[in-house]
Amino acid sequence: MDRSTRATVSRVAASLTNVTLAADKGARRSLAIYNESSGTLFVKFGATASATDYTVQIGPGWFYEAPTVAWSGRIDGLWSVASGAAQITEGF
Repeated sequence: MDRSTRATVSRVAASLTNVTLAADKGARRSLAIYNESSGTLFVKFGATASATDYTVQIGPGWFYEAPTVAWSGRIDGLWSVASGAAQITEGF
């Protein structure tokens, strides 16, 4: 079993325009996102998320955990409502 040795938690404010949720980190082993916003969070594994170009939608109050070592590159997102934030936990 692959286990993380350390984790970082960051908070990203909701935005109607694209924001980077997690930078490109080749050593990332795990990723979890909790959407604290009242709007849907559109997450893209890669650059420049939009409401029509995304990897996963995370509804208000939902939690998403990426498959182990699914993607270690940049992760972008934007919300349907600019209210609240997302809590991002990355394991390394």
